[in-house]
Amino acid sequence: MRLLLFGSEKCFACQQLKKEFQKRQIPYIYVDVEKESQKAIDYMITSLPTIIIENGKGEIKDMYIGYGQGVWKFLEKYKLVKGDK
Repeated sequence: MRLLLFGSEKCFACQQLKKEFQKRQIPYIYVDVEKESQKAIDYMITSLPTIIIENGKGEIKDMYIGYGQGVWKFLEKYKLVKGDK
């Protein structure tokens, strides 16, 4: 399983989420949609930030769009974070 965070350097919420992931030591792969636009198209990203959980085969298992308290509950399902922020 791997976590992908799709964002942009111009997206304030994306930058905040990156900081929180680093602070909480959550392993993730950051995809800057401005630099990797084809990957954003391949994953059908329409809003930022978007978090994608992939299974071991590279298939999308789940997706969360936005930044708020719900993101922590989403990550709890996959045991990537404990408790609410």
